[in-house]
Amino acid sequence: AKSHFNIHADGKTLLNGRGEALVPLEELMETNLSQSYWHIGRGCMLSDEPLPFNEVLTFVHGVTGLVGIFARSASVMHLLWAMGMRALLSRALPAVGELPVFVHEPASGFRSFGLAAQRLLVSEFLMSAAAPSGSAGLP
Repeated sequence: AKSHFNIHADGKTLLNGRGEALVPLEELMETNLSQSYWHIGRGCMLSDEPLPFNEVLTFVHGVTGLVGIFARSASVMHLLWAMGMRALLSRALPAVGELPVFVHEPASGFRSFGLAAQRLLVSEFLMSAAAPSGSAGLP
């Protein structure tokens, strides 16, 4: 987990045991499909839940290969994070354009999270975070 914190500045050498934790892509895909895995911390096999970590660390050159932003679930925080990442990438790499946002949920797979749904999410989030009545709001 947190591969970006566990890689040497050379971009190749994994640190803190991450190299030993690598598995082939096929194994990662099979584990995701079966939703059963060995939980090292608990020392037992877990079933019927998504893997807590399943990162694929790969190298990219510029914007080549960037196809979208993926949210781990439909939770508000995951969706807002994905939207924030898209905005950050758009500013840092203008050539990437407006990447689509996708939601991944084990039961329903991947689905698009379109602009209308994003606007609604932000609007509802801001309404729920509005200042209590009688207090000063934002100018």
